[in-house]
Amino acid sequence: MFTVTWEGLVMFVASIVTLIGAWRSISTLKRDIQKTIKSFVCAEIDLKIQPFISNQADVLRYTITRAHSDHMLKGYIDKYSLQALEYLYRDYHSMNQNGFVDTLMEEMRELPSQPAKV
Repeated sequence: MFTVTWEGLVMFVASIVTLIGAWRSISTLKRDIQKTIKSFVCAEIDLKIQPFISNQADVLRYTITRAHSDHMLKGYIDKYSLQALEYLYRDYHSMNQNGFVDTLMEEMRELPSQPAKV
């Protein structure tokens, strides 16, 4: 038969509390390690993809600049072309790029959507 004493019960509860404390410490340590690894990996990925982001910004800037030149010569921009350029412009800005492209977009937005009637 199994007999429970107060000392045995106290020792049992104390060991459970110790195990819970150890488990919490391990859980906290695991969480900290995961955060550290995630930070390291994200920083490493950012470092590796930065040249590609810069390159993409150059491509977007070129595309918008070329479209500006073409549409200013034509004297108009249809709504679908302008919408496509707005998407490119939004992506360009999401890369924290700005500058003269803002002016180019403003000029294209002011163009009529149809050619002038002669």
